[in-house]
Amino acid sequence: MTEPEIVKRGPGRPPNQRSDMQNETDAAAISRARAEARLREIRGQANAGAGDRDKFWAPAPPDGFDYQWKRKTVFGQEDPSYQVELMRQGWEPVPLSRHPDMMPAGWRGEFIEVEGQILMERPAVLTREARLRDDAAAREAVRSKEAQLGLANKGDLSRDGRRDVKLSRSYESMPVPADE
Repeated sequence: MTEPEIVKRGPGRPPNQRSDMQNETDAAAISRARAEARLREIRGQANAGAGDRDKFWAPAPPDGFDYQWKRKTVFGQEDPSYQVELMRQGWEPVPLSRHPDMMPAGWRGEFIEVEGQILMERPAVLTREARLRDDAAAREAVRSKEAQLGLANKGDLSRDGRRDVKLSRSYESMPVPADE
């Protein structure tokens, strides 16, 4: 019996070393190509605005609806009474099936949630009505305070006793005192 002869493929090289090196080179090239493809994908999203937007970005809602982020949890605890109030005001969670790209692959929830907030929707008419009510309440609060100030006696609300109450309805910058 004779022993099999080892065939060398060049001076000092053991058999198959060249094919092992070629396999490593091919694997590295495939890995680099995969990394470059992923980089193009990521940069393509960033160029489309996805990488620059804040975490509470939301797509445009369907016609006739309004989207808003609403509180779902605080320090991991839900507030059921707040959720009931949201439902009473017409808010409903946006189903994940509508915007699956807003959550990571494998997300098991039914809705879109980010850091304790949940994306909700309601008819846009209800949102407009709520904003009108809020604006009216803010204007009434200002009117009430102006009326209270108008009833003040001369010098009552000044700090130095020399200035009268001055009401202004314009918007202007206020001087900021320098630190001394």
